[in-house]
Amino acid sequence: MGHTDPYNIRVGMYGLEQVHITVPTDVSVSPYATGMSYGPKRKMTVNQNTSISAIGVLSTPNKDDIRLDVYHNIYAANPLDPALIADYEIRQYCLEDAESETTAQWKEIDVQNQP
Repeated sequence: MGHTDPYNIRVGMYGLEQVHITVPTDVSVSPYATGMSYGPKRKMTVNQNTSISAIGVLSTPNKDDIRLDVYHNIYAANPLDPALIADYEIRQYCLEDAESETTAQWKEIDVQNQP
């Protein structure tokens, strides 16, 4: 799928991943990672593109099969309610909960088990 695979959608929305490295002043101690975050080329942030509720990726996995995957924007000012499209066999994703200084992965939204 290339540019429409889930990783590239995430990078397109939230930016390239960065690993934060600390280089100690003591040369006997090796550099070490202190966390991860989204870095350059972010297109969706708290202040940018908040009018985009989600990104849809239309694909044809088989000759006579059409599929729509929806990736929800965590920064949307007016988020798309996943229940609105739940009856159409559309797979929907949101970012899993991420701790500060980390990046998150997509997780599929289970609309049937939401309140």
